[in-house]
Amino acid sequence: MEDCVITCPIIISYAEDDTDVPYLVEIPTFEGMTQGSSLTDGIAMAQDYIGLAANLRLENGQSLPINSETIPATSATVVIVSVNIDDYRRQHATQML
Repeated sequence: MEDCVITCPIIISYAEDDTDVPYLVEIPTFEGMTQGSSLTDGIAMAQDYIGLAANLRLENGQSLPINSETIPATSATVVIVSVNIDDYRRQHATQML
């Protein structure tokens, strides 16, 4: 059986006035936001957010959003990330109910 992988764009902006976590990360596919202390940390935080949000949806019997690789029109940095949901569950010891 093939693992469930979701791919979606994230939008990263830099907030100069926030010295601790200046990278703001929008996750449109899940209508969410997170932050990071660096660009790499922001991407990792987005992957964690996506893994958790997808896992919660599946545990509640909801479907996952359709994978989207469409790049939004913005002047911010856009990155396409993939998260292996099954691997996320294994790493975080979560199971379907």
